[in-house]
Amino acid sequence: MLHTLIGYFITFVTIVWGFKALAYGQWDASDPNPHVVLGLIVLSTIFIVSITGIVSALIGRFYHGTKPWSSSKEPQNRVGKFHKIAGYFIILCGIAANASGIVVF
Repeated sequence: MLHTLIGYFITFVTIVWGFKALAYGQWDASDPNPHVVLGLIVLSTIFIVSITGIVSALIGRFYHGTKPWSSSKEPQNRVGKFHKIAGYFIILCGIAANASGIVVF
């Protein structure tokens, strides 16, 4: 439950501040810097992580599986693994975006 609430909060804050930064910065596509590119990657992939988290939770609630002995092939585990990897990717890109923002600005 806590993971879900924090995930929703992070998604909301990322979307709000991402679009505020895009509107404020008047980003020019002809001269991209690493901070902007990494920020756009985080902003676009946050939707994927949120949706896969929701799907994984729904599968866990409504799908009870057919083969208990092959748990690694269950849909919830596959979606959950993708959600975990994508979450780590966003953390890595977020740290890189923050570091490049310190250098650029």
